[in-house]
Amino acid sequence: MPPRKMSEVLLEFCRPLMPDNPTKAQVEAAAKHATIIWNLGLKPAAERERFWSEMVTTLPPAMPPPIAAEFLRILRSLLDRRITEFAADGRAVAECVCVSTEGEPRLRVAFFDRGSRN
Repeated sequence: MPPRKMSEVLLEFCRPLMPDNPTKAQVEAAAKHATIIWNLGLKPAAERERFWSEMVTTLPPAMPPPIAAEFLRILRSLLDRRITEFAADGRAVAECVCVSTEGEPRLRVAFFDRGSRN
């Protein structure tokens, strides 16, 4: 059985970052963040945690602390989900573009396959 289309997988993966019936802009924003987290999940644990620590310290200073904390909580849960539910998928996202098809936001994803991680 061939693997699912990467666009479908990434859309499913970023779903927790979007409201119901998201706009194209909301899908674009969610996919942008999800792509970073998706690819981060491919790194070895030590490198992944080092990158995560750096990312936490580079949040915009104007972001209110409660919003920053919630944003990081959501991204961390997404990373945990990548490592558990999608661990076997070795594809890395190279580029992700949101397009509208019949009024519905869709993703077009360019990726490269790093192989199965089973």
